[in-house]
Amino acid sequence: MIGSLDGLDDYEKWKETRDILSPKRSQSQYIKARVAKDVDLCSNGETAMRYFIDRIEESAVYFLDEPENSLSVEYQIQFAEYIMAVARSARSQFIIATHSPIFLSMKGAEIYNLDNYPVRKCKWTDLPNVRMYFDFFMTHKEEFD
Repeated sequence: MIGSLDGLDDYEKWKETRDILSPKRSQSQYIKARVAKDVDLCSNGETAMRYFIDRIEESAVYFLDEPENSLSVEYQIQFAEYIMAVARSARSQFIIATHSPIFLSMKGAEIYNLDNYPVRKCKWTDLPNVRMYFDFFMTHKEEFD
């Protein structure tokens, strides 16, 4: 049974679905064909940014586990700015587990070093991984001049 077709667009969608669901195709082939048509060609970082921004709403608490994993430094900076704006204007709160100096340096962030026992608050510049970044760039400082 076809159902109600209101125009050529509906017919084309029905025809496409019929072709995809033909007995010659498995369910995984159907999914691959559908996803391939629906997903824009974006980088992993662009997809992650879209995912985060589409799902963040006002007046909520978010737990993010290493959101930097698929984000370039540029996207980390943009996402950090977005988080700060949402936290400020939409009264949302973010609890972020991260090694990223970009996220750790966000203005107003409270940093807790979970590697210490007992856990204590600290400055982001005192974290060992941030110091390693600093030391690395200082070692190569003359290459930037």
